[in-house]
Amino acid sequence: MRIQEIIQTFAIAGLFGFLNTLAMEYFSFTKFDKRVNDDQKMWMLGFSLFNLALFDWLHRSLIWTAFWSAVTTILVIWLLPKFINLLRNESGMASISQMHPWDAFWDGLGDEVFVYVYDFENKFIENGSLAHSTNSKDGSLDVLLTPPNGDHYEPIKYEELMSWLQPKNGVTIKLQIYLDSTHKIKYVAFKEIDKPVERITFLADEEQS
Repeated sequence: MRIQEIIQTFAIAGLFGFLNTLAMEYFSFTKFDKRVNDDQKMWMLGFSLFNLALFDWLHRSLIWTAFWSAVTTILVIWLLPKFINLLRNESGMASISQMHPWDAFWDGLGDEVFVYVYDFENKFIENGSLAHSTNSKDGSLDVLLTPPNGDHYEPIKYEELMSWLQPKNGVTIKLQIYLDSTHKIKYVAFKEIDKPVERITFLADEEQS
């Protein structure tokens, strides 16, 4: 086997397989952290073998292999969950999502989000408006908060905050609570919206399917 063919084989099996799984994580198909690292290896192996077979079937065309590999990844990301949930719903079971609760928590709120952070004993830790959030592979969940201006969002007790966030006085608020049971921290995030009040609680260690 020539050097060029060896390089192509490693590129198809290794690099393309890695890019396939990276795309799955980027588009929130799943989250490859320490708890599901075996899943990542299986997906990478599966895509690597698929890409090699595709490469041979397409007469070793790198461009067409990259194209159809990308198309396959898109189909897996968008169609596979829909197909699985269709089968589950027809069987009377609830729909499932591969998205990590932390990502779903922030994605469901959008921009201009105000955050209060408490421990599980309702002791105030910090507050501010959301600037950035991360979900790293080591399982750490971090947020960057912008300190509030003035005293409108001053530190208050958890019970007082919950009372203030109730739908009253014409104020419509979307409220979500994320429970990080590993670090014993809960994030209370909310924003003013123009539709009926919603309240959703996310548990960090809830089972992911």
